[in-house]
Amino acid sequence: SGGTCKVTIASLNVEAEEGKSPIDVKTGASLDLTLLGSSEVRGGESGAGIQVPEGASITIGGSGSIMANGGYYSAGLGGGYYAGSGSITINGGVVTAKGGYYGAGIGGASGGSGNITINGGIIHAVSKSNGAAIGGGPGQDGGNIYIFGGTITAVSEFEADAIGAGSASPKTNNNTRI
Repeated sequence: SGGTCKVTIASLNVEAEEGKSPIDVKTGASLDLTLLGSSEVRGGESGAGIQVPEGASITIGGSGSIMANGGYYSAGLGGGYYAGSGSITINGGVVTAKGGYYGAGIGGASGGSGNITINGGIIHAVSKSNGAAIGGGPGQDGGNIYIFGGTITAVSEFEADAIGAGSASPKTNNNTRI
C-alpha cells in the first residue's frame, strides 16, 4: 500500500474468487490505469470489479475498453463489500461498470462515494439494486461528482438516482456538478 503505480492492460479477462477483486487498489495507494484493447474484470462474490476503497485513488485513460462487474454488495468500479469508494477519475477509454446487488456502477457499495471526476471517455454505468449508477450505495449520498466531458449513459434499475445518491438516502450531502 502507498505510492503510485502505472499499469497498462490489454485484453485482460479475469474473474476473482469470493471476496476478492481482480484489480484492487489498496488504501493509501494510487493507480494510473491505461486501457488498450478490450478487457473485462469480474469481482468475486462480495468483491468489486475494480476496487478503489476510501483513501485510495484511480485514474483511467487510454484508447481501449474495460467492463468492470461487481459482486454482491459491491460496486463495479469503487467500493467493495459494504464499503465506500475512494477517488475515481476517468479521462478516456470506454468504461462499462455494473454494480452488484446493492452496489453502485461507479462509486460506493453499501457505503458512500468519494470524489468521482469524469473528464472524457465513453462511460456506461448500471446499478442493479438500490445503488446509484454513478454515486453512492444504498442509504448513502453521492459524494462529490464532477462531469466535465465524455459521453455518459447512467441507468439505475431500482429506486436510486442515475447520478447521485443511492436509495433511501437523506440526500443532504450531494455535490454533483455537470
